[in-house]
Amino acid sequence: MSIYYKTYAKLLLRFVRKNPFKEAPPVLTNSKWTAKIIEEVYDEVPAVLNSPIPLNVSIVKELTDFFT
Repeated sequence: MSIYYKTYAKLLLRFVRKNPFKEAPPVLTNSKWTAKIIEEVYDEVPAVLNSPIPLNVSIVKELTDFFT
């Protein structure tokens, strides 16, 4: 078991993510939910690209045939 842990620890240092706010100027996320998680982890708020769409909003008015 210790062999697996040592290998895991060595690979973890290679692949662990650094603070994205220090590595890249714009930190973007796709929803407010992910922005909350990022804020809890890094104590900074990213820019949210897409706000949640309410379930009662129809996005497509009418469907078109795929082969036309």
